[in-house]
Amino acid sequence: MTKVLILGNYGAKNFGDELVLRGILKIIEDKNYDIRVLSSDPQETAALHNVKSGWVFPTGLRSLLRLSIFQTLKYYWETDEVLFGGGTLFTDEESKTIWISGLQILPAILMRKKIVCFRQGVGQIKHKRIVKWIFDRLSEITVRDHASQDELLKIGVSKTIKVENDPVFSLPKKQADGDELLVSLRDWPGLDPDFEQKFTQFLEWTGMPVHVMVFGAEDFRLSSRIAKRTNAKLTRVTMKNYEEIFVSGKIALNFRLHASVLSIMFGMPCIGFAYEDKIRNLFEENQLEKYIMGIENIEVAKLKKLFEDLTKDASVLG
Repeated sequence: MTKVLILGNYGAKNFGDELVLRGILKIIEDKNYDIRVLSSDPQETAALHNVKSGWVFPTGLRSLLRLSIFQTLKYYWETDEVLFGGGTLFTDEESKTIWISGLQILPAILMRKKIVCFRQGVGQIKHKRIVKWIFDRLSEITVRDHASQDELLKIGVSKTIKVENDPVFSLPKKQADGDELLVSLRDWPGLDPDFEQKFTQFLEWTGMPVHVMVFGAEDFRLSSRIAKRTNAKLTRVTMKNYEEIFVSGKIALNFRLHASVLSIMFGMPCIGFAYEDKIRNLFEENQLEKYIMGIENIEVAKLKKLFEDLTKDASVLG
């Protein structure tokens, strides 16, 4: 039996990342693998996904003080293959991401393990030499969109790079048939300072019942304020309730990438707020680029027009 060690941003209280892991496990479920997932919360990961789990390789003082590093290094040493799956783990749009990801993969590189980059997204890269050095040492590379492929080719990665769907698309699908306007938000640098007032005005204009979804702890404050302003439902999305939530939707307005992935899967028209390139990449990959909004200067009139176009566009209505 092949021992496989899965790396990514798991156990970090982010629903999108857990959904990615669930998708990866679905894709490889028929293979004869002995799987272990490294996680920031191994107990939770083991319970949530029914897999063996261990502590992620430490990247800071707090995690180093757990003294789990020796057991974690043993997992690397004993594995036959490392599967590096996740969302957008290589991007300079979030300053620490590349360094954390690099440290996660470094033990596997030094131990000369077979390493597979599994359907990741790649964002803007400033530390080109570091990322090129890492990717040139991987055994296989698949990315989730052509923009990610282009980014790696642009920095000179010499390996073959294949494009395959985000792992979440492999999960079971249902058809949205509800009447709710689903909303996923994320507070982000550069967000229009008048966003809350403008977005509230727009939501009230739609006249639809609004359901605000929380994908991660960092979303909660903005989400709760918008929900309070609009008398909307507010729900923390989990592996147990996400299908029920998305089935209840009619249209979605999403900051979170995997809220848009689920909307597309469930046949629900959606508008994506491109706070990072990965949102734009997803919509372009699915020929939905005209339904992308920026976040810096929200124009209510433009958002209304986009919403009206979306409700009339038969090509996105499933």
